[in-house]
Amino acid sequence: MKIENFKGSSDSDISPEDMVRLNNLTIIIKSERIDRPNMGDFADTFTPEKIADDQRRLSRIKSRIKEENRRLPQKEKAQKLLQKSKGEALEVVVGQSIELRDWLGSRAMVQRTSEYDDIVNGVDAIVEFTPDFEDEEVQRIALAVDAYSGTSPRILEQKIRKNIDKINGNTDPMRIEYFESQIPDNNGNRYKGPLEEVIPVVIGVSGQNVEDLFEDFAKLVRLRKRGGEINKREKELKRSLEQKITIHPVQRLFLKEIQLQLKGYLNIPGLRSSTEEEVRDILEIIEQILEEKRDSIPHSKDVENDRILEMMKNVI
Repeated sequence: MKIENFKGSSDSDISPEDMVRLNNLTIIIKSERIDRPNMGDFADTFTPEKIADDQRRLSRIKSRIKEENRRLPQKEKAQKLLQKSKGEALEVVVGQSIELRDWLGSRAMVQRTSEYDDIVNGVDAIVEFTPDFEDEEVQRIALAVDAYSGTSPRILEQKIRKNIDKINGNTDPMRIEYFESQIPDNNGNRYKGPLEEVIPVVIGVSGQNVEDLFEDFAKLVRLRKRGGEINKREKELKRSLEQKITIHPVQRLFLKEIQLQLKGYLNIPGLRSSTEEEVRDILEIIEQILEEKRDSIPHSKDVENDRILEMMKNVI
C-alpha cells in the first residue's frame, strides 16, 4: 500500500501528524544504500527448481498478506502502513549506522537479507564480525538481526520466544537461505549460500525515542539530497546531525538488548556445545564493544530505559 493512497483520505483514516511521520519514513526508506541479495543471483549455488520453489512460496505469502490487508477497514490499513513503514525505516537507519557509523563496533559488517529471508524467516539483516587479526583463520561469527519499533509486549514476546525455540532445539535452528558474506576467506573468496544455525536476536527502540531518531535521520537525508545547494547554516546543521546520529545513545540500547538475549541463551539447560561456544564468542564481542563505547557515547536515561528493553527483561 502506497502513502499516496491516503492523500484523499479523511482525518479519521490518518491524522496530519501521522502523514508527516509517513513522509519522513518514506524519505528514510528511499535512502537505503545496502542492496538486498537477489534470489536469481544464486543460480550458481542452488538448483533452478529450488529457487523456483522458494519464489513460489514467497509469492504465496505476499499474496496472502496483500489479501488480508485488502479486507481491513481503511483506518486500520493506514495504521498498519505506518507500523510497517516504521519497521522498514528502522532497518535502514540501523543498517546504514552499523555500516557507516560503527554502531555495533568497527568489526561489524552488515548485509540485508533477501526478501525471502525477510518475509519467510523474519530476519532483516545479518551482522558479521571480522576476525581480530589479519592472520587469524576466518571463522564466521554472525548474528541474525530483527529490528522492531512497535510497543506490543505480545509481538515482542512472540519474536523472542521463537528465537529461544531455535536456540534450545525445540524448532529447527535459524537458517538464512540466500546469503553472501562480506568477509573474504583466507583465499580471498566470499562465501555464498545458506547460512546455518545463525544466532538470532531482536533489537528495538520505541515511542518518542524512535520518533526523534527518525526525525533527525529524515532531516539528514533531505540535506544530503540537496548536495551543494545547501547554505552555510544548513551545512552546519548537516554536520551536527551526522555527529548526533554517529554517537546516538540508541546504539548502547541495541548492544544491551543483544547482551541481554545472549546471556539468556546461555541459561538454557542442555544448550548444544557448538551453540554455546558461538553465543559466548558473540557475547564477548558485544561486551567488548560496550566497554569501548562506555565514555564515547553519551548516556540518556530515556533511551537506555526504553520500553522495549524493559519488555525484553520480562521475557528473558
